[in-house]
Amino acid sequence: MYEICPFITDRIWVIEYPVKYSGIKFSSITTLIKLNDNSILIHSPCKIDNSLKDKILKIGNVSCIIAPGNFHHLHVNQHKVLFLKLELISVKV
Repeated sequence: MYEICPFITDRIWVIEYPVKYSGIKFSSITTLIKLNDNSILIHSPCKIDNSLKDKILKIGNVSCIIAPGNFHHLHVNQHKVLFLKLELISVKV
């Protein structure tokens, strides 16, 4: 689906992906951050499938998702289904 690219070795990864919303095309970035307990925090989750889930799990178990504002919440439900034990931090949508 999308490529996970290292940003800071063994600590931060990014996934750049296209977004089309209300007829407007732009790109967005999901950030994966390895926390001190080796779990993964996902900031602004992208569309996800089982293949991308498996790639993320090779980095670490997901413990938290942050959806900080408009558009960032679009794929939260997909992540909640695939990663059952996580904390969700989000604006009210």
